[in-house]
Amino acid sequence: MDGLAPFAAAAAGYTQGADISMSRLAHNALRRRVLAFAAAAIAAPLASRAASPDTPANDVSLGRVGTLRIATPTGMRRISPPYRSSAALAFGTEAADGAQLLITPMPLADAFTAEHRVQDAVEGAIRGARGPAVETEFPKLSLQGSQARGQYFGATDREPKPGEFRLMYQGAVALGAVVLLFTVLYNESAAREAKAALESVRTSQLLAGSGT
Repeated sequence: MDGLAPFAAAAAGYTQGADISMSRLAHNALRRRVLAFAAAAIAAPLASRAASPDTPANDVSLGRVGTLRIATPTGMRRISPPYRSSAALAFGTEAADGAQLLITPMPLADAFTAEHRVQDAVEGAIRGARGPAVETEFPKLSLQGSQARGQYFGATDREPKPGEFRLMYQGAVALGAVVLLFTVLYNESAAREAKAALESVRTSQLLAGSGT
């Protein structure tokens, strides 16, 4: 099992899920995207804070650029990021083989290059998905919210190993001077939760100031 390449600002390593492995499809696409972003990202301390049960929102301080706020997807709960992953936020269904959402914010020097970085990230991820995926074409779908502006695509692992996710959404959105890299890994039984994960990304916000 290759594992999942983390969205690290400085390096592209490998990770493994705590309860379920990530597919070759996800690994290949994510590794390419990490490498494309490594030179552009600015290292920033990520201090995450889980919201109370009554307020299913999650804040991640990105230092001087502000605070990322994202809602917990319907049908999921906040979980620890996969082992050795540098993802700042992770969500998952109660069933380990259901769905997971992994998010890593990439602070940039300014907002002017964010849209270009989003396009580069998605193109790189699509290149990485070719071969392991059933699909031969990967239409890019828009993901637009009140702040978020980005795109994503879907893919199906051609030969998932036992315990691996079969389906994936992957993409990126710009929030001011931050690009969110995200991956939704899921199986058919959790298609609704996977869509809810996309909605959480779409409605994410960048707030002024730092999280607590």
